[in-house]
Amino acid sequence: MVVSVLSRCSNKEDSTQLNPQQSVVEPSSKARQRNKNKTESAQILHAQLHSVQHKHEPTQVNQLQQQEYIQTLELQLKRLTEENIHLINTGASTNVKIQVLGEQIKKLSIDNANLEKQAHRNELLDKEAQKEKEALIRYNEQLAQSLPNVEKDLKRIEEILHEQLNESQTSYLHEIDQYKRRIAQLETDNEQFEKEIYQLKQTIDLNQQKEHEYNDLQQQLTKEIEEYKKQIDHLQIQYQSQKNKFRQEIERLEQEKISEQHQYEESLYSKLAEKHIQIDALRTELDETKERNDSTFSQLDERLQSKRDGSQLLNNIQYFGQCLSSSRHIFESTIESSKQTLSTTVTTNKHDNNQRHIQTNNAILILMILMIQHTKSQLQSTANLVIGSTVVHHKHILWILNYPILTMRVDF
Repeated sequence: MVVSVLSRCSNKEDSTQLNPQQSVVEPSSKARQRNKNKTESAQILHAQLHSVQHKHEPTQVNQLQQQEYIQTLELQLKRLTEENIHLINTGASTNVKIQVLGEQIKKLSIDNANLEKQAHRNELLDKEAQKEKEALIRYNEQLAQSLPNVEKDLKRIEEILHEQLNESQTSYLHEIDQYKRRIAQLETDNEQFEKEIYQLKQTIDLNQQKEHEYNDLQQQLTKEIEEYKKQIDHLQIQYQSQKNKFRQEIERLEQEKISEQHQYEESLYSKLAEKHIQIDALRTELDETKERNDSTFSQLDERLQSKRDGSQLLNNIQYFGQCLSSSRHIFESTIESSKQTLSTTVTTNKHDNNQRHIQTNNAILILMILMIQHTKSQLQSTANLVIGSTVVHHKHILWILNYPILTMRVDF
């Protein structure tokens, strides 16, 4: 019925949309009649909604939602009625408002269809709830049938539990007796331990006294060690200053040695230059003699060509050549001897310089060794003094260390 009413309203809207000019031209009596018809159709729709509401009772889960939705529909119907009244008063804008009303009625028809679907769904939910209720009833019947068997099982379990309780009580009583004997043994042990603790306290007091004495001795030793450290630092400073002095002296000696070596080398170089000058002079003389000999040989050749009796001349030439070769040999031997003398002097000078360098290094090493031995002897003497002061109290330290039983009891 609701759908038919909605279809009628929609047909009316279509007719009004097709002929908008005719609706404007109509008199006010016809508009009032049409508005009356709309109000009647809205009232019919409202009555049908109430009938649908009473016909399809929802479940308790969705009842509130449906009531709210129905209230919204009622509000929409009220709004439609108010719009119809307003349309009666204002006949100019009736066509537009009718269109709006038709759209709203279409929405109401769609909502009505949704409500019908929801009501059908609620009916299905009711059927499922009924089925669950029947299943629960059957389950309760089965439980009622199984009650006697359960009671028998409970009685049997109670008997087993009573037996277990009796056994556990006997075992607990036996354990309690054992615990009582153990407590008595522990009490005797505690008394013995208290006696031992009293003895340990006395020994701890003695140890504390010895420890105070040891701490005092240790403080004295630390003071003495600090003094010895200061002395050692002072000796090290002295050693460093002496070392610096020796180093400066060594550097001075090395510089003097280098200067002497430079002077000696310069003298050697001057001697070598003089020898080279002499050799150059000898070479010039030799070249001059060669030139003279060459001139004499050329003259002799000319004379040999002019004279046939040159036997005596040949003898003279041979004698002159022998003299020339002997003079050349003597000149070369003098050059070689001068070179050998120069090399021997250079080697001797090098050997002397090396010997001087070795001697200076040996002297430096001897001085360093003497300084090291002196510092070692001083350090050894200070160490012996420290060791002598510690040996005096060695017995007290050994007495404190020779108490493994005491430490074990304290840990206990």
